[in-house]
Amino acid sequence: MSTLKTNAITTVAGKPILNSTGSILQVVQAVKTDPFSTTTVNTWNDIAGMSASITPSSTTSKILVMCSVFGSSQSNGFVRLLRGSTAICVGDAAGTRVQASTGSFYTYADGNITNTQPITFLDSPATTSATTYKIQVWINANSFYLNQDRGGVDSADRARGASTITLMEVSA
Repeated sequence: MSTLKTNAITTVAGKPILNSTGSILQVVQAVKTDPFSTTTVNTWNDIAGMSASITPSSTTSKILVMCSVFGSSQSNGFVRLLRGSTAICVGDAAGTRVQASTGSFYTYADGNITNTQPITFLDSPATTSATTYKIQVWINANSFYLNQDRGGVDSADRARGASTITLMEVSA
């Protein structure tokens, strides 16, 4: 077994490469490929398997959160991002409007049409404790389907998809 010890690794120009501002220190990813659905309306619903945890190495580190949510909905279906139990990267409160991280999955009442909603957010959790990020979904009627269309019909014009959440610790 070999051990390499050094005080710094730099570019030819002398700029630090590792642990310099903007360096990616670690990456964590959760991939959900199985289907999920809910008919629970007017409340935020957890999606099993759509969470990931990371332990920042410094309180000044930032966490780059990138999500890709594949789904369909027969009504307004919104998604939001949470750090722990706190919603982040959502719109301002305004009357009875839903504070969401993405637009709606609604496709003219046709739950057989799927689409992907992305979320990208640079968070500053200010902790060195394990931090969990997760995705929730809200529907106002009918149902929401993750990684599939409403019917789940086996047909060449239908798709099964994957949804992901990726966390990257970025040095500050």
